[in-house]
Amino acid sequence: MKRKLCGFCALILAAVFVLSMFTGCEKKPAATTEQPTANPTEEPVEEYKPIMQRFEGADTIYVIRASTKGISGKTMKADEKMLLQSLQGVVAQRKAEIYIGSASDKFLKYAKKKYGLTLDDGRYVYTVDENGEEVKTESSTEWLANLGTIINHYVETGDIKGYVKLRFDSSRYNEQDNQVNQACTLAGINKWIMVSEEIEATINEYCPGVKLGRDISNTDLTQKDIFLENVDLLNKDMLIMQAAKRYENLREYGIASKAGFFFYNEGDPIADRKEVYSKLNMLANVFGWAQIDEMEDGVKVGAVEDPSVDFAARYDASVIAADWCSNLSVWSSMPITDNKQVESIKYATEDENVHYVTMLFSDGDNLQWTSGTAFTDQYFLSTKANKKEMPFGWTLTANLAETAPAQLSYIYENMLGLEHFVCSVSGYTYAHPQYFSDEAIQQYAKNTAQLMKKADMKYLAVKGIKDNAKDAFAQQEAIEGGFVMYGRDGSIYWSNDKPFVNDRIIFWKDTGDEGDPAKVAKNITKISNFSTDKTSTGGYTFIQVHCWSYKYGELQKSFYNEIDKEKIKVVTPDEFIQLIKKNVKHTDKEYTKTGG
Repeated sequence: MKRKLCGFCALILAAVFVLSMFTGCEKKPAATTEQPTANPTEEPVEEYKPIMQRFEGADTIYVIRASTKGISGKTMKADEKMLLQSLQGVVAQRKAEIYIGSASDKFLKYAKKKYGLTLDDGRYVYTVDENGEEVKTESSTEWLANLGTIINHYVETGDIKGYVKLRFDSSRYNEQDNQVNQACTLAGINKWIMVSEEIEATINEYCPGVKLGRDISNTDLTQKDIFLENVDLLNKDMLIMQAAKRYENLREYGIASKAGFFFYNEGDPIADRKEVYSKLNMLANVFGWAQIDEMEDGVKVGAVEDPSVDFAARYDASVIAADWCSNLSVWSSMPITDNKQVESIKYATEDENVHYVTMLFSDGDNLQWTSGTAFTDQYFLSTKANKKEMPFGWTLTANLAETAPAQLSYIYENMLGLEHFVCSVSGYTYAHPQYFSDEAIQQYAKNTAQLMKKADMKYLAVKGIKDNAKDAFAQQEAIEGGFVMYGRDGSIYWSNDKPFVNDRIIFWKDTGDEGDPAKVAKNITKISNFSTDKTSTGGYTFIQVHCWSYKYGELQKSFYNEIDKEKIKVVTPDEFIQLIKKNVKHTDKEYTKTGG
């Protein structure tokens, strides 16, 4: 009896099991090859989409040294250095594996250790062991011997598809005597290296695998002509604004990006500029710089800073000062990491009766400062850490999070809690958003917030900006407030409960007593509207420090050490904004004036 009962139960259980299989079929997803998520109720994480132009990184970076010989084994000449820039850019379209410089360059050494890179300069191979120690062994990479063997190597890899022949005069800015910009535009879209008339025979002798793609040396084609002829093949999210004479900088990045090259002087036809800029996509980045401040044949080369930024903005484009940058293709191939600022020290106390001051160093939008050494060595790190006592603020472009994340990481690792970094200027590029279209302003604000979040920045420095742009920035969760350069009245504009504080003082040499830190230190508490009421706008002063006028150490000595610290308290920009948010009455899209 037990046996029959067990058999009956077994039949029932089997039926239930089969029924459950059929009833569950509708609910089960089709089989896939994807790995199951840890928590099936969670939304899938979207892949991060960079805003700036980036390239695929290489595990081994080949370093081409300044002492590397030219095509024929002799000292490299100017037109060969130009050719090398084009080769670096062409190769970066596949992988950013060429670095022009030295394996001992500060940022490159740092990146090697941070990301576990291998560097090979043809003499030695540099690696890092599991303990973080550098290991140097002899290189067997024979093709790095000279420019000729390097070219032949990349012909074999299939990277170089030919060459463009051009007129080249390294001493000339004139685009008819120096066709570098025309040739760069063609090099990027065709994967050609750039060969001057003078070295064509040498190329043909030592690198016979490189065939002529196009000869523009016997033409009068302008930058505009070449740009418009090939506009549909170009990357219209970018333009390179580089004077022809600067043949060793920024070229590779533009070629790698398949960007058009177009530089204009102040007196050049406005119609030509309009025609080129009108072909760009909304929020295109214009890399380079218009302001050269040099003369050629009695004509000033370049354009004035503000008008050139204004012009770009009227076509929904913005500028990135980068005309001296090198190896940007390599830097923008480094992994995007979660960089973090050191937490700011808090200096204010609840019961004090003081006037609050913060200082902010200008011109941090200048990408070439950080790509070189001027910012880190001459300014940011010019005073040793154990000698720094003064809370201070630095402006820095948030696009470093994507254009050069290793450099941003290096800076943050060397900062102190008495320092704070603010995004500059008017967004993730150098822009005057008041000239943007409404659509561009909104998207620019979103892009800025995305890059600021990636760069761990909370505040934005702006100039040449109207309230509608401030409102757009204030709507972004990642942006908690801002500093208005050249405001000069200390007033605060509120939007979405976020303050945008106008500077009250600018430390700038040769501007008289009002711009002299030592004289301001003696007079600041004597001025009636420098209040100690923390609930009043007048209780706060934002000082802009002109970057070419004073270094940190000079300000610490002439201003910070001279103020009456019982009446004046210097704080970081981070604490400055937090104090204002906490103590000053918020308005909505209105200005609170000094003393009010």
